[in-house]
Amino acid sequence: MDKLIITVAPNGPVATKEHTPHVAVTVEEVIETGIACWEAGASILHYHARDANQQACLDYDFYARVLEGLRKHTTLIVQMSTGWGLDDREGRIRAVDLRPDMMSLNVGSVNFPQGPYINRSDYAEYWAAKMQEYGVRPEIECFDASHIEAGTRLWKMGLINDPPFFDFVLGVQHALSFTPQNMLTLMNLLPAGAKVELHRRGARAASGLDPRHDPRRALPSGDRGQSLLLAQGAGDQRATGGARRAPGQGAATRDRHPGRGAAAVRHHELLVEQPPAGRLPARGRQGRRRGTSGGVPLCSYSAGVVMR
Repeated sequence: MDKLIITVAPNGPVATKEHTPHVAVTVEEVIETGIACWEAGASILHYHARDANQQACLDYDFYARVLEGLRKHTTLIVQMSTGWGLDDREGRIRAVDLRPDMMSLNVGSVNFPQGPYINRSDYAEYWAAKMQEYGVRPEIECFDASHIEAGTRLWKMGLINDPPFFDFVLGVQHALSFTPQNMLTLMNLLPAGAKVELHRRGARAASGLDPRHDPRRALPSGDRGQSLLLAQGAGDQRATGGARRAPGQGAATRDRHPGRGAAAVRHHELLVEQPPAGRLPARGRQGRRRGTSGGVPLCSYSAGVVMR
C-alpha cells in the first residue's frame, strides 16, 4: 500500500456519553485519545470543544489546552473545528490566533437532523481570510456537491493557498449519502491539483457497496467493521469494496504534511470498527505495528483518509 494519511475525530458536536462511553468530552480525554490514535498510526486529529454539560461550544481555553497537550506529546497535525455557533462569525474563528495546523472551513449550509446548519458565504470569506492571515491551513467541508463549488470560488479569489484541501463528509442524514456514484461525481468537480479527504459517517456506511465493482474483492461481513478501498489511477476513478485486513497484517506509512505527501497517495484502505468495551488503551509505539488497528478503533466518532 502507498502512503496513507489517517484523520481521526475523537468527538463531534452531538454525541455524548449517553450515546457512547468512548466519545471524548473533556480536554484530558481528547488529549489521551489523540495520543493513542497517534501511536496507532494517525496523522491528523480534528476536535470540537465541549462544555461541562458535554455540549458543543466555542470555549477558547478548551481549544488552547488540547492544542498544547497534543503538541507536547505527539507530532499530530492538529485541526480545530469551527463548526458550531450557527450565527457567530467572530466566535467560530476566534481560536485562529492559537495557530493550529488546520481548521475546518464550512462554506455552505446544509440540513442536519437537529436543524439547519447555516454557513453564510460572506462568513466563509471572512473565515478563509483569517486562516490565511494566521497561516492556518483550511479544510473545506463538503456535505454537498455545491460546497465544492463554493470552496473552489474562495480558492480562485485568492483566499485559500495552493493546494486547496477538501473533505467529503458523506452519510449525514438529510445530506449527501455515501455511494460510489456520489464519490465519482464529487471527485470530478474538484479543481486541478486539489487534495481531498473522505469522511463518512456510520460504521456500516460501506455495507451497500456491490462486490461487482471489483470482482477480485469481496465485501466483509459482520458487525465489527467495514473496509472500503478507494483507488484512483491515471484516467481511472473507481470505488470498490475492500477485503477486511486482519489486525497486524501490513503497516501503513504516515506522511505528516498533507500539502506535500498526499500527492503520492494512490490506494487507500479505511477500517472503522465499533469500540470494544472499556476505555481505549494507550499502547506504546513499539507495542504494535504502525498503521494497524490491532482490534482497537482508531477513533470513536469518525475517521477519514486522504485520497489524493
